[in-house]
Amino acid sequence: MTGKKIKLRREKEGLIARKLIHYSAVSTPLIYYYFLEKPMALQLLLIVSFIVVFSDLLRMIGPRSRKIYLKLFGWMTKKKELRQEFTGASYMLVGSLVVVLVFPKNIAVISLLFLTVGDPTACLIGTFFGRVRTFEKKTLEGSLAFLAAGLLASLLVPEISFLYKLIAATFAASIEMLPLKIDDNFTIPLTSGMILAILTGTLTII
Repeated sequence: MTGKKIKLRREKEGLIARKLIHYSAVSTPLIYYYFLEKPMALQLLLIVSFIVVFSDLLRMIGPRSRKIYLKLFGWMTKKKELRQEFTGASYMLVGSLVVVLVFPKNIAVISLLFLTVGDPTACLIGTFFGRVRTFEKKTLEGSLAFLAAGLLASLLVPEISFLYKLIAATFAASIEMLPLKIDDNFTIPLTSGMILAILTGTLTII
């Protein structure tokens, strides 16, 4: 096997590993929806967010911490995150914290389901089966997979109409597709949460 093929195989293995971790984060909205009230969910998210963000900072400013991180997780980390940037986990946790704080429970849960189910599905389908390119490395197949997977997951929250979910999921899939500078682990739940809050009349400006 040539060096190029080995590199591509490792990149795909890293991608799959990241997306499996991404899928595992679906436990956050599910635990919140079925077992926790907002105050407890916020406390737990605040603690975990602090730990992950602080670990990211240590990796970026501490040579020893960076060395340990690269040895353990370097093989599955995005190239841009290796260049002294926060990982997707930090953006996901901070985004989760914000939507749980700002929106009603059902809206926050749907928004996080779009992120934890729709987003990794879009990436995997787009990477391995995508043919129609849209923006940069994004594909139409990936965006449609996001929409389908996100809507399917949102059926777990029946309080909000399917039409509203469809509109919000469409916006979320568009955010995932566009080459924005802000990490979509942060923008997807905030955008979809905002759209759902507007549609349901629960958006309040303090």
